[in-house]
Amino acid sequence: MDRRKTVRAATEWTMISLSRVKEEDPIVVKVQGQTQAEKLCYWMGRETKLHYLMRDYCERTGGILEYMRFHVDGSRVNPNKTPSDLGLEDGDIIDANSEHISG
Repeated sequence: MDRRKTVRAATEWTMISLSRVKEEDPIVVKVQGQTQAEKLCYWMGRETKLHYLMRDYCERTGGILEYMRFHVDGSRVNPNKTPSDLGLEDGDIIDANSEHISG
């Protein structure tokens, strides 16, 4: 593989470190929205509730937490679950989409 392509691909995601317990084994989870600006990587503990990731993602992208939906492999993510609960591995992607409200 071309090293330049590898480096460029790695920098397309913004890396964010969430607080975690020192003894916890870290994981990198990617959250992908609908635009390039909505691609973020989270370095977090495997036992950290995903609510923290979701809240931070919304703050950084301007989304409203109550209207955002997060999915892994088509299944909605429960904010009280952890990466370990969902069996996530390094580099796994969570899809984030805004739920449109029609009036």
